[in-house]
Amino acid sequence: MDEPVPDEVAPAKLTPPALSRIESAAIARRRRGRNIAMLIVLAGIAVLFYAIAMVKIVKPDLGAH
Repeated sequence: MDEPVPDEVAPAKLTPPALSRIESAAIARRRRGRNIAMLIVLAGIAVLFYAIAMVKIVKPDLGAH
């Protein structure tokens, strides 16, 4: 009762290569930059929603036909 062997055998566990201190710092800088950009976008959306809500409260008939 021989079982068929698959053509491709998946490796047990692949570990990423060790990064140098310079590479780690570069990755951290890029990640920090993306996080700051995301913060700016989310804050902008929050301010936009707040402004829309304030305009609707102050002038509730705005946009009504």
